[in-house]
Amino acid sequence: MSASAVHDARRPSPWSDPRLVVPSAEAWEAMSEAERAREEERILAVLDEYREIMSEDAYQDRLEEAERRRQEAERLQQDTENRRQEAEHRRQEAERLQGVTALRLESARRGLAAMILRRLQEQGLAPTDAQKAQITSCEDVTELLRWVDKASSATTVEDLLAQQ
Repeated sequence: MSASAVHDARRPSPWSDPRLVVPSAEAWEAMSEAERAREEERILAVLDEYREIMSEDAYQDRLEEAERRRQEAERLQQDTENRRQEAEHRRQEAERLQGVTALRLESARRGLAAMILRRLQEQGLAPTDAQKAQITSCEDVTELLRWVDKASSATTVEDLLAQQ
């Protein structure tokens, strides 16, 4: 309930205000010009009071509306900030997961390369430094897996590394 509604409930309506009861037509005709002028002044003064009250109520209503809008703007601003922070958190989490994935992939590639070199050694094959570099620098996991499969049966390192 607005403050103006509270004010309205406490004030009499202009329609029920006894100060605004106007004389009957007969009584009006019986009044002197000075009495009529005083009566008009009295009624206009009461009406001015009501205009001021209504103006204050309208002003109070505008203040309340402005406060509601300010609070809504503040809530929207906070919601926007919360969404921005959530988006930033998701971005950071995605970067972290991307880094973890890259580390795991690098670890897997190193492990596969080490396994290939060990299998070649078990086969009695000695890769050259250039061949070791080719194996350890390979970034294609599919290729590394293919070499792991072929390493146990390869007769030469060149056979192993040959493209199919």
